[in-house]
Amino acid sequence: MENFKSIPEKEIFRMEYWPLELAKIKNSSQKLKGQVTVITGGLGAIGYATAQKFLKEGSEIILLDIIDPKKVKQDITGMSYFQCDITNENKVRAVFEQISSKIWRCRYPNF
Repeated sequence: MENFKSIPEKEIFRMEYWPLELAKIKNSSQKLKGQVTVITGGLGAIGYATAQKFLKEGSEIILLDIIDPKKVKQDITGMSYFQCDITNENKVRAVFEQISSKIWRCRYPNF
């Protein structure tokens, strides 16, 4: 043990503490993880940009729009889509019933 030399305290910090802190930051970067976001006009420019941002933040995205997604170029991979005219209250109620049952089945499959 005569030749034992401890590493400097700064090096210990760099090797042990800092990577753990970075891992915490990385894991918490998805501020909306576990949340569900419903976006009306989801295939329009503002709605789609919002959906992309929220998706990156970890939210489950549900797009509502009157437009057929096959008629636009937006990539809705990882998102759910419901065609809905939000000016029709009955259609909105029906879509939200579908959304609720979908979320319930996904989160509580054995219920």
